[in-house]
Amino acid sequence: MRRYLSAFACALMVSGCATGSLLWQRHTENDFPAQVHSVNTQLGNALDAKHRLTYGSWTVRFGEGKPYASYNCPQNTNCEIIISNLRCDDSAGGSASCELKLYDNATCKLVIAETREAFEILCPRDVLLEPKTKGDKDQTNNAPPQKQGAALQGEGTLVAPNEAEGQYIPRGLVLGLRTGVAVPTQKVLENLANHTSVGPLVNFEALYALREWVRVGIMFEWHRHNIDLWGPQFGTLNIFSLLPTVEFRPTREVMRDRGLEWFIPYASLGTGINVHSFNTAVRLGNAPVSFSNTFALRLASGFDFPITSHLALNTEVAWNRDSGSYKQSGAEADFNASSLNFLIGLRVQF
Repeated sequence: MRRYLSAFACALMVSGCATGSLLWQRHTENDFPAQVHSVNTQLGNALDAKHRLTYGSWTVRFGEGKPYASYNCPQNTNCEIIISNLRCDDSAGGSASCELKLYDNATCKLVIAETREAFEILCPRDVLLEPKTKGDKDQTNNAPPQKQGAALQGEGTLVAPNEAEGQYIPRGLVLGLRTGVAVPTQKVLENLANHTSVGPLVNFEALYALREWVRVGIMFEWHRHNIDLWGPQFGTLNIFSLLPTVEFRPTREVMRDRGLEWFIPYASLGTGINVHSFNTAVRLGNAPVSFSNTFALRLASGFDFPITSHLALNTEVAWNRDSGSYKQSGAEADFNASSLNFLIGLRVQF
């Protein structure tokens, strides 16, 4: 029952622009072109120089300078108010120019200029215009021409309105492949003089973005170290870590307010298991050496540098706890293979 009520409420919100009082419909052709001071929604939110609106996975903001509105009334079709010079940021980190189209039949659309995708949205309640100046006419004349009758991809696609600023849900699968080096933070074999080499590392992750600021998923990591007894080789230790992981990151809104849009920092926490495989050095013959599986605790911090809306360069520094016991020829001793890991690679979001 709750599901049907929610759907009915959403339908009312979308259809409300056709039945409610929309103050922008009082504007006439003589009011245009003009700069836009703000766009006010039926839900009490505003799009202006300091505030943004969110529709589905798109967040709309002012472009460079103020947006401008023009009036277009083609033959045999609905007249429209076009609000241009807007920027739309998608949930994957991309950005594109966009515009709002308000039709006199009380239907409204968000149009992505690059792809010509159009999404039906909840009509705003009012559009406040700046006093007209001569510069408004010049700015509108320099706007990209609109193709009459151009086919719009996604025409009729309905996006449930979600205009609460910063509360949209950019869900999506994130895959990452990184490589790097693992640096031991201490000698591995306790109570025994030994040296452990810096080893190669490969990391694969599959995360799901529940919100813009939190991702959860699974991570698999492998790294390898050569262990020497200060001269003679003891053997090679391979470490396989499987870690359920949660990642926290600031929203793009927070980064944008600080003027930092070209990178996104994050911190992550993973817990799981370390599985070990040990290859005994030839000089030890068939002397059996085995390392126990251990509890894995991984703390990490890194940066994403967006390349496209779906691809980012990633760098990360992580510490992985790996402490347990090993057996050699029946004798048992402690080891600590904890390491500081440095990674670089790519992340892609679907």
